[in-house]
Amino acid sequence: MKLSMAILLVMALIIFTLDKNYSSPKDLPSCEKGIHRKVTCKQCNKRSDNDDDYTKCCKSFDAFITCGFLLSKES
Repeated sequence: MKLSMAILLVMALIIFTLDKNYSSPKDLPSCEKGIHRKVTCKQCNKRSDNDDDYTKCCKSFDAFITCGFLLSKES
């Protein structure tokens, strides 16, 4: 019983560490490297007719998330 609990604890720690290290949303590529981000930012820019929004979306993760959220509400 103690051995199985120890194994489960170790597995949980490994999964938590991997999840934290590899699924950070701030690791998303910028517009130059990521097609999904580029398309989302272009759609957001078309809706606002402000070129500054495209630049903000490409450079700032928070602006990208906000843009994606606003686009999903319109659908």
